[in-house]
Amino acid sequence: MRWSDGHERAGIRADPPEERHRAGGGQGGAEQGDSEGQVEVERAKVAGKVAEINAEAEKKRRLSSIAKAETEAQVLVRRAKSEAQRQRLLAAQDAERQRALGEIELERRPN
Repeated sequence: MRWSDGHERAGIRADPPEERHRAGGGQGGAEQGDSEGQVEVERAKVAGKVAEINAEAEKKRRLSSIAKAETEAQVLVRRAKSEAQRQRLLAAQDAERQRALGEIELERRPN
């Protein structure tokens, strides 16, 4: 950014009084108004950047929350599938046990 005294600086202008005097300025109303305007512009830029940062942080927080919910849902589905498989295996094992008991019972009966 180029200032009225010809120097390039980043940030808000805060020239020492001797630089303002060399640049031909003083405590004139126009220069003060320009300085205040520049300060307001810089403040608005900073406020805009802060708003962007906050919006990006909120977006990341929401995405993280969605990912967490999806992960929890996947875990629940896996647990349900595992439990269903366990129940099928238990039922098959019980059926096999009942069949074996039935065979033993038939062998014990006198012919």
